[in-house]
Amino acid sequence: MFDILVVFPYFPQLLIGVLSTLAVSLSAIVIGLILGWLICIGLNSQQRIVFYLSKTYVSFYRGTPLLVQLILIFYALPTVGITLSPILAAVFALALNTAAFQGEILQAGFKMLPKGQMEAARDFGFTPTQTLFYIQMPQVFADDDAGID
Repeated sequence: MFDILVVFPYFPQLLIGVLSTLAVSLSAIVIGLILGWLICIGLNSQQRIVFYLSKTYVSFYRGTPLLVQLILIFYALPTVGITLSPILAAVFALALNTAAFQGEILQAGFKMLPKGQMEAARDFGFTPTQTLFYIQMPQVFADDDAGID
């Protein structure tokens, strides 16, 4: 039978662990979402090299287990002179992994936008960058928030 009173003396240590987990998770999610936008833009790029680099990135990170990615980042980077603390390595690995998935989710959102909106933006004189930031991104973010959460 579980006795909750046994846990009370260890509550401060458990709270530190919970707060550390939240800090690592939130940091990785925010960084991953920002990188995911960049990956999404790369996946929708007309330049072949940018498209293929983004596609290769997504294929690698979606095709390898997260544990392998964590081990590679923590143990392989020091061999090339980059040493990270365990927490920073975890944030880095989780953010890179999250970015691949977020990039795919956001790309699906871009594909569902009607082509007529982009044509209308071009007719109104919007530059491609203005179309991206003022028309496409707000809609994609609003429609894909369930996949991002």
